[in-house]
Amino acid sequence: MRTIKTLFTATAAIMILSTATAGYAADKKTAASAARPDIVATVNGEAITRQSLVDRLIKQGGSSMLEQMIDMLIIKQAAAKAGIKITDAEVNAGVAEIKSQFPNEAAFEEALKRYKIDLESLKTNMVPQLMLDKLTAADTAVADDEIKKHYDENKQRYTVPETVRARHILVQTEEEARKALEQLKSGDKKFDELAAEISIDPGSKANGGDLGTFIRGQMVPEFEMAAFAVNVGETSDIVKTNYGYHIIKVEAREAEREMSLTSVKDEIKKILMDEKRKAVIPGWIQEQRSKAKVEITL
Repeated sequence: MRTIKTLFTATAAIMILSTATAGYAADKKTAASAARPDIVATVNGEAITRQSLVDRLIKQGGSSMLEQMIDMLIIKQAAAKAGIKITDAEVNAGVAEIKSQFPNEAAFEEALKRYKIDLESLKTNMVPQLMLDKLTAADTAVADDEIKKHYDENKQRYTVPETVRARHILVQTEEEARKALEQLKSGDKKFDELAAEISIDPGSKANGGDLGTFIRGQMVPEFEMAAFAVNVGETSDIVKTNYGYHIIKVEAREAEREMSLTSVKDEIKKILMDEKRKAVIPGWIQEQRSKAKVEITL
């Protein structure tokens, strides 16, 4: 699975070195830098030259960056030889795949900022990744029988656990809880109305005590035991926890179910392809480098 992090290093390699040789300081030019383009900054009149910056960058990580840039060029040359081209639609699909790993657009944008990558740089450095996918496609293809085998060996992973949707009323004392339970049993109050009126749970009070859907392990043990024991449409007796005294109403329940192979086939295919990529790609690059004439003068 492609992620922003996996594309970050290659992006950084190009961006850092190109920034170092761009000819201008990041924030603003001084009079000295305008007059001498080899100066990237001055401190109390003392200059920092572009060459000293490049030398420092190379010393701190230039060799590693150069190796990555060589690999990217080897990939591009191999793709050109094989007649492989990457379309804008393929790049956009790659970006969409990465975006799908985030809950929303804002989270995606925040990740770009965190790794100091802009969207265009992400797209640019996705191209060799997509080329590599095509160049190694024969070795990373996943057959249907492999998908079935993975599914059969990982059934628990593709099992949806039992779920309950419930409301609750939380009060501080057992006396308050008993009074609330009497009101519910007599029909004087509807459950959601009473929850909105007296519950001390700030997270659910405004929604009539609605806790949404949850699975085992998400609630404290006493609450969980009661919630999963109550039938749909029924109300529990008083349940004591560290939070206070609860009355629970179960509104829906879904039994544990096994997801069909058809519904998870694409997901499994991606998992297996990623595993094969990790196993195949390093060897493929090493083989291509052994065939290439690479001269390093750093």
